[in-house]
Amino acid sequence: MLKNYKDLKVCQKSYELCLEIYRITAKFPKEERYGLTSQIRRSVVSIPSNIAEGYGRKTTLDYVRMLFISYGSVCELETQILLAGDLDLIEKGELDTLQKDIAEIERMLKALIKSLENKPLNPGPLESLDPLLQLNWRRTKILYIFKAGPVGYAALGQTSSVRKSVMFKFYFEMNKEN
Repeated sequence: MLKNYKDLKVCQKSYELCLEIYRITAKFPKEERYGLTSQIRRSVVSIPSNIAEGYGRKTTLDYVRMLFISYGSVCELETQILLAGDLDLIEKGELDTLQKDIAEIERMLKALIKSLENKPLNPGPLESLDPLLQLNWRRTKILYIFKAGPVGYAALGQTSSVRKSVMFKFYFEMNKEN
């Protein structure tokens, strides 16, 4: 069982990548300090930072959203690393190692996101919801969730059956235990 975000392998691996990127970019020319060096460093730091921030959020939806932001930073970093390689700022051996590390982090993030997206949501007691919403939650996709009062949340979702797709919205209060 995970005690905190630091136990996540993807967070550990992305943190190690940060350290490596800082070592490599320290060798970049001074004129790149506010250009590519800064961009690369910001995108790589964003990866473990967003994983950690998402882990600390109250809801799984927020966590998944932050993981998608982290995934976007991985894609951004990959592009910047390729550019730095094409500009001969990174040696071929280092570039190959970085690309392998980035691809591994990308796969790990995709797997984590998929596992959380397939996790059934706990919207609160189903009896309090409209009968239309008493559905199989594994087949329900929450499209958007937003705060609706001091303890309540509203959500817009979609569920699909063999013949039709139904859009719905509902209000629920978060349980203190969640």
